[in-house]
Amino acid sequence: PTPSHPASSSSSSSSSSQSVASSSSAPPPPSPPSVPIKRTYPRGGNFLKGAKWAPDGSCILSCSEDNSLRLFEVPTASQTSPSRVSSVLKFYEAETIYDYCWYPLMTSQDPATSFFVCSSRDQPIHMWDAFTGRLRGSYRPYSHSDEMAAPYSLCFNLTGDRLYCGYENKLLVFDTHSPSAPFRTILTSKKPSKRKFGRNQESQGQRGIISCISFCPDYSGMFACGSYNKTVGIYTEEKGELIALLQDSQNKLGGITQVHWSPDGKYLFAAGRKSSEILAWDVRASTDQVVMRMERSLSTNQKLFFDVDRSGKYLATGNDAGCLLIYDIHDETSLGSLVAEIPASQAAANGVSFHPVTHLLAISSGQRQFPIDPKYEEEAEGEPIPLRNRTVPDNCLQFFQFTQTWSQPATSQLLVTVDNSSSTTHAPINGDLESSTSGVDYPLNKEVP
Repeated sequence: PTPSHPASSSSSSSSSSQSVASSSSAPPPPSPPSVPIKRTYPRGGNFLKGAKWAPDGSCILSCSEDNSLRLFEVPTASQTSPSRVSSVLKFYEAETIYDYCWYPLMTSQDPATSFFVCSSRDQPIHMWDAFTGRLRGSYRPYSHSDEMAAPYSLCFNLTGDRLYCGYENKLLVFDTHSPSAPFRTILTSKKPSKRKFGRNQESQGQRGIISCISFCPDYSGMFACGSYNKTVGIYTEEKGELIALLQDSQNKLGGITQVHWSPDGKYLFAAGRKSSEILAWDVRASTDQVVMRMERSLSTNQKLFFDVDRSGKYLATGNDAGCLLIYDIHDETSLGSLVAEIPASQAAANGVSFHPVTHLLAISSGQRQFPIDPKYEEEAEGEPIPLRNRTVPDNCLQFFQFTQTWSQPATSQLLVTVDNSSSTTHAPINGDLESSTSGVDYPLNKEVP
């Protein structure tokens, strides 16, 4: 290349300095308008999926369809005016929430024990702080292809030092105090040896996805696992051996969605998907026969949870009609009989939880709704298609206060209702229905800015 002239270089430098000066003196370009980020909800609207009391009864944790968990404080029976009930903390997950559970030794007096774990699709197991709302740690389970594999169920053992996670045909056990890789694997289904038994042999044990886990509260070292293969397995915590496999002889129980022990460890209860009965086995006498069958209406695949009070006398559950059903599970003469039926909501009562200390009962309600608009939209072919617009369902968390016993609905009163579908919170006290503005941040079935 030919060398440039000194004059041309000086002129170019002066022109560049002028351009820099002009650019520095010019006002900056206007910033683009800020666009608010909207959190959209799945088709069919948002709704609650259940609620669980903290082990010390200081707060309650609810789960909803918008992949979030909300923490509420406990209302008191001494309230004389409508209270402002709102979620204290919110915990957001990236995908659909599979399961969540409290640390069993949680107490609000010790912030180090105030945490819970949550499992969501294609995400690690998150440990959330119930005081600050921050993420404490993550348990990272991987599949055989080195991909993140979220468990379908979670449960701590009674001492709280082990975290059991349910997968297909196996359980992974984590050390609670060191969030890392699992240190133990329990196979719930094993294939027999091909050399000894041939190739066409079926798997032995409890097959299917382990959808729920529950430990026996009498510290006997047993825990129960329910699978979507319509079976309930009882295992030993020490060796992880299967000691009993329970099934419904009438084949009315669907895929198991919840298992629960009685406080004395005598009965084991199980509920199934799209099943109209809750079954109970007497594990101390015989595991072959079902001793109780408690009916509830359930015509959809939605999970409806149940709970047993701390005395072991009553079992409470909801149905798809929005009623609270209370059964007697203690009296031998009326074992499994219905003692109370209380209308709670217009939507399905999908979650019931007894307070661990007081006579307080929490009920969560909600379901997917696809109402059909009378207006229609014409397609290119001319066929009408109904427009499905979202409406506000009966989607709330209610607290019932019982003064004497669970079997007397006349002595119960609706203490507080946290309405997640509107901007008001109703607090009927002593039969007087009043309303006040709620502190709930956003309506659950609308777009949140």
